[in-house]
Amino acid sequence: MRDHNGIQRILEAPFVPLGQWPTPISAISRSNGVNVLVKRDDLSGHGRGGVKTRKIEHLVGHMLEKRYGSLVTPVGNVTNLVHDILPVLRRFDIAWEIVVADVPPLPLGERRRMFGSLGNNVRLIGPGYIEAAGALAGAYHRSRRAGRRPFFAPPSLAHPAAVIAAARGFLEMVGQVEAIGVPPLQTVFITAASGTAFAGFVLAENLLRLQGHRPIHVVGVQVYPGPARWWIHGLVRWTEHYLSVSDRVPSGRIDLRTTRVYREFGRYPTDLVELCTSVKEETGLKLDPVFGGKTWSIMESCLAQGRSKGSVLYWHCGYTPDWKVVPAAC
Repeated sequence: MRDHNGIQRILEAPFVPLGQWPTPISAISRSNGVNVLVKRDDLSGHGRGGVKTRKIEHLVGHMLEKRYGSLVTPVGNVTNLVHDILPVLRRFDIAWEIVVADVPPLPLGERRRMFGSLGNNVRLIGPGYIEAAGALAGAYHRSRRAGRRPFFAPPSLAHPAAVIAAARGFLEMVGQVEAIGVPPLQTVFITAASGTAFAGFVLAENLLRLQGHRPIHVVGVQVYPGPARWWIHGLVRWTEHYLSVSDRVPSGRIDLRTTRVYREFGRYPTDLVELCTSVKEETGLKLDPVFGGKTWSIMESCLAQGRSKGSVLYWHCGYTPDWKVVPAAC
């Protein structure tokens, strides 16, 4: 028997209000013939803006409901998360231990400039997995000794609460597109870094499909090398279990595209900078070549093949201004 309550559970999940929802949808045209809709989560209205606002809302809501008193999580050097989540944690009297791995590698002086003003509980470490594991374990135990129940969140808040946040955003977007009178939505392109938002999209799309909604092809674009596919698959299954959803997303529907290999996390080719500059000049959209620019590039390549018959939407996850501190890969 099919479970028709998954969407209701998503809508009833705890969260703290931070963003300005719904974020708008813009129709964008380029001189090369690209015509797409853009979901403007870069205008979410909290901190630096972006889809992370959704994740923070729901993760903090989950922590408050479960009475966690401290957040322990790792991040890399190029991130908006730390800057956007710390004011929220202060507001709700939640302590934190955030470990910043030296990925992509940057000079120590640059890292101190980026994170030094955030306090001693944002700790800079080297790039190694062993050092990161040790630092996170130490942070977890310090929180326990301080009498605060610690909550460990994987990189980029990759937890079912954050997946649910993205799923809720997808439901928001579908309602908006149906209301503006454009051709039926056929494809959505989303950046897959940790894969949390992508996992939420495919989960929500599957739940809508089970209720008879027209299928929407969700395409995730992997922006750096790594085992993203199995990780995203695990996030989807974890969240389905978390929501007690019995009808699972078929594995073959998790469409993750790989870009050219840009070496390690944070690297990008110089021609991608040129693309981001061109998009900004023509449309006003600010894309960075570390994350969103790679997804835009893949989307334009797919559109050039002429396969789309309905509306295509690019999900603008946000803009990361710190991308300029990382040199291009080629």
